[in-house]
Amino acid sequence: MNRSLMARLIVAVMVATTAPDGSAEQQTDRRGPLPPGKQIHARDGDTVVMDDDARVRVIRRRRAHVRVVFDSTERRLILLARYRPENGITTDGIDGYTFRDVDGDWTLGRSWEGDTTLEIYSLAGQPGASGGIGFQMPQGIVQLLAGDQRPFRDPAAAVVLQYRGSSRGPSSAGSFDEAERSRIEDASGQRTPPVTAGATAGVTAGVVGGDLPVRLPSGPPRKVHDVRPVWPDEARRAGVQGIVIVEFTVDVDGTVANARILRGIPLLEKAALDCVRQWRYEPTLLNGRPMPYKMTAAVMFP
Repeated sequence: MNRSLMARLIVAVMVATTAPDGSAEQQTDRRGPLPPGKQIHARDGDTVVMDDDARVRVIRRRRAHVRVVFDSTERRLILLARYRPENGITTDGIDGYTFRDVDGDWTLGRSWEGDTTLEIYSLAGQPGASGGIGFQMPQGIVQLLAGDQRPFRDPAAAVVLQYRGSSRGPSSAGSFDEAERSRIEDASGQRTPPVTAGATAGVTAGVVGGDLPVRLPSGPPRKVHDVRPVWPDEARRAGVQGIVIVEFTVDVDGTVANARILRGIPLLEKAALDCVRQWRYEPTLLNGRPMPYKMTAAVMFP
């Protein structure tokens, strides 16, 4: 049966060239070289149908204002992105990426900030790991690839780096300076990482008590029952991954109510809501009375 990818993405379906030395691609996929293909630009509301386990490159493009910080001593690159409005929808938060154990020649200085288009890579229908990210700097195209990802290599790129570890998550910080300090502290182990559901979800912001915002001295309520999100099979096969932001209320009995998507990815939204709705918290007390408490959480796939 055909599997469809309902996308609010820009998807490019391209040919992935087999490695001439017979290494990475041929070792992980024995179906041989890819036939000639074409490039498809999907728009909001389009349906892209992939028959069986067709091997296609998926490139999600997002316009953003970014800051790139490279630490040559730690071989670490931090990328912070504030996405620009699309279809009238704006996002105030900052998306943060940390790439570790980076190999390659970085010659573009310690830091750069400016407007660009991010390309987030994934490979559908291909066994093994795939992914990475690319963006344009004044000096040219920069690509960070998860290992030897020949299908995504751009021969015109000014810099191509490989990394062995990465993490991604939203920041509640209001400025790039604050978000940069937070990512560096996390990467260097100088502070405790935020609370997570396994390694896939974390509380990021927000309180409410009664009808008026209230900042409680004890902070957010403590989670007493945690459930990890399940990456949907359809999304996994299509290589769709990322972050879904969910807003919800911890009710007076500690259950989750009124969960809704603030920022999502269509194939992942239901799984994010199913996960969050199963969480349980200690009731929040204000002057001895249980009160509802509004929160947002970032649910990350995979």
